Amino acid sequence: MKKFIFIGLFLFVIIIQGCQKDENLGTNNFESTNQLEQLQTSFAKTFAVALNESSELRTLVKKEALKQFDKDYDVLYYQLKNQKVGDETVSQLLSRLSESETEFKIIEDELPLLNIYVPQLPDFSANSWNVGSDIPKVATESFTGNRIVIHDFEGNVEEVEEGMIPAFPVVVVKTNERLVVEESNLKSGNPFPFRFIDDSFDISIDSEERNISKYDLDKYESKTKNSIATVGYYPAYLLAWQSYWNASYLGGDKLWHRDFAYYGMTKDKQEGDFRTNVSEFINNIRFVSDAGLEKISDQDSDPKLRKKKSRYASDFGRNWTEGHFEFVIDIIINSKNGVGDVLQKRFPVRADKLFDITYEKRGRYYYVNKIEPKMADINLELIPWDLSAYGNAWKFIVSEYDPSEVIERSNTIKSEFSKNFSGSLSGNLLKKIGWKLGASSSNTETKTSTVKITTTKDSDQLGEAILTFDQPSVVGMAGDAMGVRFISTGYMELLIAPRKVY
Repeated sequence: MKKFIFIGLFLFVIIIQGCQKDENLGTNNFESTNQLEQLQTSFAKTFAVALNESSELRTLVKKEALKQFDKDYDVLYYQLKNQKVGDETVSQLLSRLSESETEFKIIEDELPLLNIYVPQLPDFSANSWNVGSDIPKVATESFTGNRIVIHDFEGNVEEVEEGMIPAFPVVVVKTNERLVVEESNLKSGNPFPFRFIDDSFDISIDSEERNISKYDLDKYESKTKNSIATVGYYPAYLLAWQSYWNASYLGGDKLWHRDFAYYGMTKDKQEGDFRTNVSEFINNIRFVSDAGLEKISDQDSDPKLRKKKSRYASDFGRNWTEGHFEFVIDIIINSKNGVGDVLQKRFPVRADKLFDITYEKRGRYYYVNKIEPKMADINLELIPWDLSAYGNAWKFIVSEYDPSEVIERSNTIKSEFSKNFSGSLSGNLLKKIGWKLGASSSNTETKTSTVKITTTKDSDQLGEAILTFDQPSVVGMAGDAMGVRFISTGYMELLIAPRKVY
């Protein structure tokens, strides 16, 4: 048997640490973890040979991994073993290829939580797996030392240490940490003698958002192309405003985007009724630089990039610790209609939605090179911007929430109210007369509001930005896409734009 030792900085980036890895082994019959490690290693060697021999097995493992039954790309061997691959079952195939059929029977009987995990690597994932040509090696983890062992079908072994992310196909043999065995059901022959350690892992209960890898390079496609810091291009919903862009000039003066959005006003139409089916949205957010990650990832409960040494092969392809960031945006809207002066919105975002990781390839392995902010889709509705009821300037105060002592902060904004409306205030359907704020200064009144913002001592303050009614959402055309304008708090940029809601 050939043996190669690779020494480096191995980064086993991880999404979910789960329970302790030496617990919940699915059996009470082992005298030591050494026995468990030996049996998993024996299975891994056989499985590597079987993956090389059987394209049907590769197809089956990929299909089962994509089901994400536990909200990860896991395949439970207990559910796999009786499925057919060609003229035999998976169990029969592996038993035939094993060095000892007796030992293989022990593995099947004593390791009900035996699991095959398909990691999300830069060059390989369950989604990208070409079962016709990609023959994965099989990794196991040491319970007695900080090392990962990778087996191929010829019996070669590589020991991988810190900092190294495989640039070749690999699957991982491990214990499933999201299940526990119910012994009574196991003895009775129940087809699924397990229960989830938490219902949040059960895809049959809630399949709305699968807890997939923190980077899935097969599905990711950048939606941002920057020309300057505050301009990006987003080709989807804003195309609806192309008619605005084509018909929004009055001589050399551009009309207000929101006059068109909320009142249907163009250079040829100087008045319009308020459209109740349009509302402001926080469409996207993105950090200005990777300094934002350091700012918000300061508490133990915050997601972090995994940089610490790990002995677990199941950490392949898992960049972030579990959890999400919770953002709070307080919007001072200067209301005249009784809604209140402050609108508060909260929303969670996973770290992988905010930051992308790039890699440097050295030989047969990747290393993390840098972290880059990316645009996250938020799609959070605010309120319709009725210029007769709300000021022409809204202040956005952004923070990342961390639980601690509640405190209050004062904040002030000065805003103008337009008077160029006609109709009844009670119906909130006033007709706007004239573009912008009207023809003269007498059509406006000024209001200054000082409000109390509730936050916590440990929450990370990410700055504030002001958006005014006259600021355009669309700032240019780029082929079939539109340039859109972000407002910046210093740490974070926000794309706020009106959209139809019905």
